Amino acid sequence: DCAMRSKSFYGNQYEDCEQAKVESEFKRKHRERLKELNKDIWSVRRFGTLRDACIYSDSSPSACRTVFARELDSNGRREFLVCTYRAFCKFYSQCVHSSNGILPHYYEVIREQHPCKLYFDIEFSIESNPNLNGNSLSKKLIQIVQHSLRSTYSQHLTSNSKAHFNQAVQKVFILDSCSSIKFSQHLIFPHILFTDNQTMQFFVHNVIIPNCALESNEFLVNNQTELNHFIDASVYSKNRCWRMLGSSKFGKDSVLKLRIQEHKNGETVVCNREIFTENEFLDTLVCYISDHVLDTPLLSYSGQSKSVTVDGRLVKRAKLERAAGGEEFEYEYGWKSSPFIEVDEFIKKLINLNRIVDEDRYSIPPRIDRWKYISSENRIVYSIGGSYRYCGNIQRHHKSNGIL
Repeated sequence: DCAMRSKSFYGNQYEDCEQAKVESEFKRKHRERLKELNKDIWSVRRFGTLRDACIYSDSSPSACRTVFARELDSNGRREFLVCTYRAFCKFYSQCVHSSNGILPHYYEVIREQHPCKLYFDIEFSIESNPNLNGNSLSKKLIQIVQHSLRSTYSQHLTSNSKAHFNQAVQKVFILDSCSSIKFSQHLIFPHILFTDNQTMQFFVHNVIIPNCALESNEFLVNNQTELNHFIDASVYSKNRCWRMLGSSKFGKDSVLKLRIQEHKNGETVVCNREIFTENEFLDTLVCYISDHVLDTPLLSYSGQSKSVTVDGRLVKRAKLERAAGGEEFEYEYGWKSSPFIEVDEFIKKLINLNRIVDEDRYSIPPRIDRWKYISSENRIVYSIGGSYRYCGNIQRHHKSNGIL
């Protein structure tokens, strides 16, 4: 008698069928593991203090949770919300489109030492400056910012990166909340990324404001008792609450609206639009960093020196940290990619090969969130985000915890 293997009898079709079964079973198991995780993706946690909200947000970096704030009264009292951007978009859309007539009062929290988009708060009293054209001044400021960005950073870029950067500085969102007594706009450059809003503050103080003074005296506006600059320089403080598109201040009815140009009957008309898409909303959030934004240079400015990293890598010399044994060590850290490109590529291949596979429910790709290099030990530590949470200790992916 001669035994024939099933593959020989059925041919390659049998092998393909078996492979499909294995893949189907693999996906089914991971769907079960992700049930609890997906609940967390859509959850919104509330906290009474910013400190508690930040601790919870930082407890699992790979969960991609962000801190938001809601104004509760005219005294500035706030509650803080922690959730993913996907969850907040769903939640906030319901608030904006609610029919109860209550205006939303929501803010981003611009975290200390976190990258963010270039932003400006410009305002003045219309009563104290009756002859001042705010929209014209806003347009002049945009031109000054664009020229300043090019002249300050273009020389550090390669020819290909320079062309991409020059295109990036052109995009500007204007959010308008002007009233009959006050001119007020937010300017957001969605493709210009700074290492944090502290370095951005140096850039605004040392480059933008002096360039405005060279251009015109119009940027100095009357504020009843004294002259102030058109740019509010106080908005670059640590852990700043930054009002978002569609929200008003508590007790005020001036909502931030998207200022756009529309073409009607062959003419260009500028108007404020109350309705916005989810992508427009995300682009106007100064802390939301999409993959497209990460392709642009990451900018820094210290007052004495300026730097730019073309590949989006940020390198900082951190403070001394004390190890478990009591000895202090110094390290460098950053976002996205480290100075060790070959090691980065190996890690990226590894986490993409072994990622959580769930086409229906989980769409966040694996990525390097942060890295830390300890030179004294010649060791680099990665913080991994997205759909890779495999832990060697438990021999499976974590449901919510991030991994190093």
